Amino acid sequence: MTGIPDLVAIKAMDAADPLRAMRDRFVLPQGVIYLDGNSLGAASRAAFDELHKAATEEWSHDLIRAWNTAGWFNMPLELGDQLGRLIGAAAGQTVVCDTTSVNIYKLLHAAMAMRPERQVIVAEGDSFPTDLYMAEGVVSTRKDTLLRLSGVDAPTIEELIDERTAVVLVNHVNYKSGELRDMPALTRRAQEAGAMIVWDLCHTAGAMPVELDKANADFAVGCTYKYLNGARARLPSSMRLSGIFPTSSSRSPAGGAMHGPSPSSQAMRPAPASAGFCAAHSRSCRCAR
Repeated sequence: MTGIPDLVAIKAMDAADPLRAMRDRFVLPQGVIYLDGNSLGAASRAAFDELHKAATEEWSHDLIRAWNTAGWFNMPLELGDQLGRLIGAAAGQTVVCDTTSVNIYKLLHAAMAMRPERQVIVAEGDSFPTDLYMAEGVVSTRKDTLLRLSGVDAPTIEELIDERTAVVLVNHVNYKSGELRDMPALTRRAQEAGAMIVWDLCHTAGAMPVELDKANADFAVGCTYKYLNGARARLPSSMRLSGIFPTSSSRSPAGGAMHGPSPSSQAMRPAPASAGFCAAHSRSCRCAR
């Protein structure tokens, strides 16, 4: 095709679009062209069906038995494995739990505990604000711990990573500029310096390919209410629809998930039905709690 297509050509392209039927899977106001999935994904019709079943059958009928009969107890791990396939994490490394903020806070503390001789957290000066709030919160609870920021303490994040760095917190995609980080390269840079790395996938999970295991990432965290269309609202802890993501982190009052080293015991089980996810690589998370 050359030039700017006219309305007839545009309608023909719409009619021939192989993804056209996907529109009917979501509920949107009549006449709305919704382009804000980066902030809140559209409501899924399938989600309504699951919510209705959880409320009217599992909760109402089975009551406390639903923890077993409806599988609520194991759902964070089962959903985590499903999500893991989307972010390149092998089974057993991802859990759906808490919020992105909570998961980030937990992961940073875990990484600092795994590098007790180091006292520096490295992050982006233009990071998503919540990430920096959580990093600042961790620093405030650990004596002599420092937060160093790219664009503030050095031009690039790579220049800040040294023998003092315990953990690097970085966004896979910058939410303002859209810059995509080279995950394998930056992970390798951090690990060669003896540091751990936490990847925030909130703006990539569900939107583009992510390969955590191939990149050898230590930890990852993300949310389910953006490109994964998992809803922003806080749901009762018994609801089956919650955040999804790998095993080890969280975000602010928004849903998240974590990815990180495979937990070595059941102690890492999160409360079911949160909206975040975290993942941990099996090499890293021996001492997760």
